[in-house]
Amino acid sequence: MLGTDCHALLEDYMETGELDQTRTFRQDDKLYLAEIVAPGLVHLPKPGTPGLELEQHFVARSTATGIRYQGLKDLCLPSQALVLDHKTTSDIGKWAKTEGALATDVQAQIYAKQTLDLLRVHDVELRWVYYQTKRPYQSKRVSLRVVQAHADEQFSLIEETSKEMVELRRNVLGPSIDGLPANERMCHAYGGCPFISICSRSSSSRKPFASLFQSQERQENTPMSFRKNAAPEQEPRVTTTIVVDPINPPEGSAALPAEPPAPAEETPKRRGRPSGAKNKKADVVVEPEQRSAEPSLTVNPHVSDKKIGLLLIDAMPIHSGSEDTPCFFERDILPQAEKVVEEQFEVSDYRFLDFGKGGGALLQAVNKVLDDGEATSYPILVVSTTTPQGQVALTALIQNAEFVIRGVR
Repeated sequence: MLGTDCHALLEDYMETGELDQTRTFRQDDKLYLAEIVAPGLVHLPKPGTPGLELEQHFVARSTATGIRYQGLKDLCLPSQALVLDHKTTSDIGKWAKTEGALATDVQAQIYAKQTLDLLRVHDVELRWVYYQTKRPYQSKRVSLRVVQAHADEQFSLIEETSKEMVELRRNVLGPSIDGLPANERMCHAYGGCPFISICSRSSSSRKPFASLFQSQERQENTPMSFRKNAAPEQEPRVTTTIVVDPINPPEGSAALPAEPPAPAEETPKRRGRPSGAKNKKADVVVEPEQRSAEPSLTVNPHVSDKKIGLLLIDAMPIHSGSEDTPCFFERDILPQAEKVVEEQFEVSDYRFLDFGKGGGALLQAVNKVLDDGEATSYPILVVSTTTPQGQVALTALIQNAEFVIRGVR
């Protein structure tokens, strides 16, 4: 998606200080991303600023309700108590938020609350930088200072909404969402739902979402944990509780199930944002459960005829696998598939085939490698959609996977 590609370019710029003028949109090689993001660079801190943090994922647990919240900060500068978020939009004048809107925005206030409690400062600057993706390319900076008292008040409202969602999950939905009316017109809206491949209600899905969590009970397989960079637990703050109508959900923020606090774990850094990470239509709040350990997903490659046990898209496992459950990466498959195409069609790169044929040839080659490759199975396979090959091969990999998990950024 265009927003994902722009985020990846901005992340590289903040790391290196150089803006790649040649990078184009993955779906349109005539659309140069630098033209879109360049007007907004003036609103960013200087690349290489000491203490600059990029793409910081956090998980924070409320000491009042036990509900966990997660988010992904595009840019954070603790020394200036600054949280910055990149926003792409087709029309800044129509869709850019105002300072007043940020003051009650769920994503913004969760970020403010987590940052204030983590840094122990009096106030934090929320800076939303908008980039218009249609000509004339332009940018807008929307900035707001949030003090602790305001963040506490707003967070109490968010907590009330989250508790309603937990109650709905517990008493109305039960273990399945099958009782809810489906609206498949929204499955591909706003860049597409990141859970479409495992949703039991979509015609595009292959695996019921609930079945992923049933495998947690299997003790013989390798556990996977997705918690990292958890904010340290803070003393509960006393705030006024007000019940309000449900608030539109934040981007990249979601309420997660309550559980005992666990130590933070570091995982390798991912570049860019996965498809569907922007403009989600709803937060996900899952019923808090009493568990003795961190939620886990287990994979047994011997119980399925699929070549891939667990496919991680734009995500990384905390461990590198074991002898019984080895972890593979796209480099173990895609170079072989590219070589198959080169030998079959006598070209030096699959993209040199006639227009529209290169992707299909690579997909067929990926299936061939999965069927005839050296590895008989891939218990865990990690693939990134930040590369053209990864984007093209994704369809074939999903079709050959028992379980699919997409990183949400």
